[in-house]
Amino acid sequence: MTVGRDRELDGLLRWLAGGSGSALVVGEYGSGKSHLLRYLYFRAMQSGYAVALVRLEPNETPLYKPKRVYRDVVLSLE
Repeated sequence: MTVGRDRELDGLLRWLAGGSGSALVVGEYGSGKSHLLRYLYFRAMQSGYAVALVRLEPNETPLYKPKRVYRDVVLSLE
C-alpha cells in the first residue's frame, strides 16, 4: 500500500537507480516509514541488488555496537 506516497517513492527509486549517497526516511510514528522501506527493499531485490533489512534497537542492535549491527546485516543479507 503506497497510496499517497508518489513523491517519496519517486525520490527513493531515483536514489536507488543513482546508486550514490544515502537516503534518510523521517516521519511521525505510524506515518508508514517501515512500510515504505519494506517496499523499497523488495523493489531493490527485484532490481538485482543485495539487500539486508536490519532493525536498530537500543537493547538488541544498538548503533554503538557495530559488530552486532554487522552481524544482523550479514544474517539478513539476500
